[in-house]
Amino acid sequence: AQRSFAAGRVDRAVPAALLRDLKGVAARHGTSLTAVLCAAFQAYLQRITGQSAFSIVMPAASQALVGQPTLVGHCVRTLPLLATVDARRSFRELLLEVKHSLSCALQHPRITFSELLGELALPRDASRRLGAIASRVVFALALRAAQPPSPSFHASPSPASPASAPTRW
Repeated sequence: AQRSFAAGRVDRAVPAALLRDLKGVAARHGTSLTAVLCAAFQAYLQRITGQSAFSIVMPAASQALVGQPTLVGHCVRTLPLLATVDARRSFRELLLEVKHSLSCALQHPRITFSELLGELALPRDASRRLGAIASRVVFALALRAAQPPSPSFHASPSPASPASAPTRW
């Protein structure tokens, strides 16, 4: 296999009615819209990869960390999140785990992903590159004013999409 740094980006607009419903789910479970969407994303990744444990990173503002809460600019740090998704458990249980994971990550914002890997003291394996254990997936949520969908945008659920699975709240 040849090493590649190829990457992609997928942006999706959430219809206003669905956004309202998702905010309602967050409110009923005492968490944020970000946690609901992150939990759904983790459930989706588990479904399409078949893996029950993986890491993702989530960008977060870091102006306050540098002592400049009013700083305008792109001060971003990545929060490492370990996802453990058991497909037999309810989405509510996953959501509560994600809520806790996000809370912990936000309470320890100065811990970098590389420091975390160092602290884990994973055994070295010559057959494994750092990229094999480092996160290759970033979850980012950008709230912005609604824009009309692009006429070229067409989406259909894949057979492994969460939309085709029974929803357990």
